[in-house]
Amino acid sequence: MGDYQLRSAIIALSLFSTLSYAGTTGAGMQVYSGGGFSTYKSKVVAMNDTSTAIGYGLKIRAGTDGDLGVHWDEFTNKTKFALNSSETKISFQDTSILFNVGSFFLGPVFSKVTIDVNNQGTTTLSGLGSGYGANTGFSFDIGKGSTVYFEGKMITTSILKAEDSVKASMGSRTDFKIGGIIPITKKLLSLDLAWRMQSWPVTISGQTGKEVLYTTWLGLLFNLNI
Repeated sequence: MGDYQLRSAIIALSLFSTLSYAGTTGAGMQVYSGGGFSTYKSKVVAMNDTSTAIGYGLKIRAGTDGDLGVHWDEFTNKTKFALNSSETKISFQDTSILFNVGSFFLGPVFSKVTIDVNNQGTTTLSGLGSGYGANTGFSFDIGKGSTVYFEGKMITTSILKAEDSVKASMGSRTDFKIGGIIPITKKLLSLDLAWRMQSWPVTISGQTGKEVLYTTWLGLLFNLNI
């Protein structure tokens, strides 16, 4: 069984187990979507520029105190570097299995990445990768229903398959997100405001460059009971 198939099997089993455990107090589900303005600093194309990002995801919590959860998140950024006619596109799909203790959470995360790099009109990398790591953080309530949170991920990309026989690899990705959730309605709808920093090294044909992406995030969360 390949890495991607194994990861999919683990995620499916965890999701099934979580849903099976979701009949008690503390269970809930959130669906969210949003976007933001990004600043991309690229060593691979030797340029910085601004762009936009989009993302969406699903969170499921189960157990008496919501102590078990599955979090699926997808984030995509496409940046055009106007000064040297380069372009990058990267998409992360992360699935975390989280154990909650009070305000803190911790668990493994399984990731899939799609990356495309066009350097001054030449496609230098078009690849698909997968990996795994850890997800940890905390959240706590303030005021009338508002929440402050922090989430940190460290993910190692174990496989990166590049097209056209390009020798490429992607190092460990660091992903930090800090934000706040503000209720719009009493239960159903909330506003998510956050700042996110992601960084990862990329090696193409023996040359390594560090990519850094900063994003100011605005999203909507729909809170649903299971």
